[in-house]
Amino acid sequence: IYHNLIVLELEQGNSTIAKRYLEEFEALTRKSASPDLYYDYLLSKAIVLKSSSRVLDKGEAQKILLNIANEEITNISRTITAIIHLCELLFSDYQAFGDKAVLMELKNWLAKLRDYASRQESIDLRTKVLLIESKLALLENKPQKALTILAQAQALANENGLLNLALQASLLYDESIVLVRERGAVLPEQSNLTLVELLRTVSGPYQIPFENIESERPIALMIVSDNGKILFSRRFSEELVIDEKLIISFLTLMKRFSERIVPEQNISRFSLGDSTLLAKKTSNAFFFFVIEGSSFSAMQKLDALVQAILARPKLWDHIRSDNLKAVPEFKHQLNKLLAESFHISNDVLEEETLEVEESGIESSEFEFPTELLKHKRLLHPVKLAILNLLAKHYRLATSDVRRLLGIPWGNLETHLNSLRSANLIEQRVEFVGDKARQILYLTPEGTQNYSAVTTALQKIIIES
Repeated sequence: IYHNLIVLELEQGNSTIAKRYLEEFEALTRKSASPDLYYDYLLSKAIVLKSSSRVLDKGEAQKILLNIANEEITNISRTITAIIHLCELLFSDYQAFGDKAVLMELKNWLAKLRDYASRQESIDLRTKVLLIESKLALLENKPQKALTILAQAQALANENGLLNLALQASLLYDESIVLVRERGAVLPEQSNLTLVELLRTVSGPYQIPFENIESERPIALMIVSDNGKILFSRRFSEELVIDEKLIISFLTLMKRFSERIVPEQNISRFSLGDSTLLAKKTSNAFFFFVIEGSSFSAMQKLDALVQAILARPKLWDHIRSDNLKAVPEFKHQLNKLLAESFHISNDVLEEETLEVEESGIESSEFEFPTELLKHKRLLHPVKLAILNLLAKHYRLATSDVRRLLGIPWGNLETHLNSLRSANLIEQRVEFVGDKARQILYLTPEGTQNYSAVTTALQKIIIES
């Protein structure tokens, strides 16, 4: 229990609490003659020392981990944990000094981990070994191999329900493609890889609320035939324009490399400036999803959408034949699947359907007062909430609006696009501190419309 508490507090960045638990653990160890308890305490102590910024502490941690890794009395689980942490320290040593002997020692310990994973048939350990191998591939100037290994690690973890490790592999992949883009196709032999922490702690319990992961910002979704024809397109943001030449270029890449880099059933990732392009190949078509931020949840959403579409053969046939416009019910069905897979609320979907079909509806069918009919676009709780926030605060970052409303990026961007197209809000890129942020303002027209709507709504409430 003490060991797990210490690891958990370190993962949360609470080193002071972890050290206090270690002191209590040491006191407990003194009262016991159990070798297992003593080695558990030593392992906990090494992990605490390893997290220190002091070189001497890291050196002491390495000595303890070596003793545990080589000690016959320790159990296999403890030995494996010690080796994993030892590998992390060796990576740090190699990054700092570039000593080939350290690299050789690292490979020897990695071979032992592979052996343990094979003998135990442990999916968890196999995934952790792949994560370490990906870092080793980067150190040996093999960036594409690292990306391939990380894709395998994520797929293996996903298939077996190891979501923490799947998320970790995805984050490492995202960081690696940025690193490869920044440094070119080949990394210098003595490159300092401290720009990103390419090896995270891969042992111990992880407390990640997966149901709340919404760390990506959607930009655009496209379904494209293998000859480059766009069959369906959905924009979540106006900030990035994707032209046909770019799509054809990625189609060429996918056709040439996808089967060798990533198995067809998985999702490939490419660096696209400051964004990431997710691509999934299906029969005679490609799904492209452009995002900013972490790709883990975005990959899950894209996969959910693809599976939902493929499970409906008639819908899929109409998409591939570019016949959605001719059959509105299938376009409506696709929009609904998109809303469900990408966590866009149903009321957004209903609103969009109404705007498409409203030309066939007589005004007399509505019971709204005449003054409200002039502002139908604003009669939505999220849109009104956005305008209310901007009216109160004058200016807000898009991230702050999302946090205050507690809605996914896809939902927020849908409403922002609608408000921007109506010239009710203005969005500018401004620097807050040293970071560029998307800042929202009410336009004069937005202020006027919001005031008119709130006045009309108040009148209805009073009269009712």
